[in-house]
Amino acid sequence: MASRTYANAGVLMAALFGIFTAYTAFQPELSREAEEKATGTFKEVHTTPAANAAHVKDNAISEAILSDLREAKREVTGVGGERKGALWGVREATWGRPKVGVDDGKSGTSAVPAAKAVDEVARNV
Repeated sequence: MASRTYANAGVLMAALFGIFTAYTAFQPELSREAEEKATGTFKEVHTTPAANAAHVKDNAISEAILSDLREAKREVTGVGGERKGALWGVREATWGRPKVGVDDGKSGTSAVPAAKAVDEVARNV
């Protein structure tokens, strides 16, 4: 019975020693971080007018690139959004123009002629 008591006491003492060691080791760093937080954020402390001007210039370049990409997208997809991508004309030439609504099968072009061809082959087999 005494050995269990000593084992539990040893574990308790090791845990307390670990907590004390961690507290004393981390206390200087924790107090330094608290002091930094009290002085202000990194951005407030380290930004200067010259750095702000460079940041504005970088943002202007990024916005110019994004506007060019948006314009290229409008050119590719069309202004009204009727085309869906760069090869939409090839898709329309290959499979026909997609129709809005139900396909009654009487028109010359179909939204899904490949699916009709597969159905027709399946019926003939």
